[in-house]
Amino acid sequence: MRYEGNLIANFVEVIATLYKGGEVVNSGFTYTMLEKLKDGEKSPFDIIIMNPVETDEYKLQVQYKTTSLEPFRGVKVLSHRGFYDEIGYYHITGEVENTGDCKASFVQIIATLYNSENKVIGASFTYTQIENLNSGQTSPFEITVLELPKKIDHYGLVTQAKCT
Repeated sequence: MRYEGNLIANFVEVIATLYKGGEVVNSGFTYTMLEKLKDGEKSPFDIIIMNPVETDEYKLQVQYKTTSLEPFRGVKVLSHRGFYDEIGYYHITGEVENTGDCKASFVQIIATLYNSENKVIGASFTYTQIENLNSGQTSPFEITVLELPKKIDHYGLVTQAKCT
């Protein structure tokens, strides 16, 4: 989801309504993986539909609150690589660094997964292996994607953390 607005969006909820022959057959909701979004920022989301049924159409709606508190984006990805293991799970390993002026806690790395046609096919996240990162400190991370019906061609990474 790409946010466009003058304010900072907070707790961005995505609601899905599923239709078959013009009738509502199911619905679900989730929140974007990035907690706060500034103008132009993108965040993946993953809606899990309980008791899935055949559909021919869907509608997505978004609602959010606004905040004046800036998101902390001081954690940068230094290196990363993606690979399939011998049993077919996809892994993204790498290292991040806190380049901000404060201690970063709850450091999260979020992956948006794409197929060869550059379409989003999934999303996943993890936290750094070191719980709190002082300014200049690094930590490794690993994201493991256990189930995905389509082949991952490439991915994008973003980070978020709390400034403490």
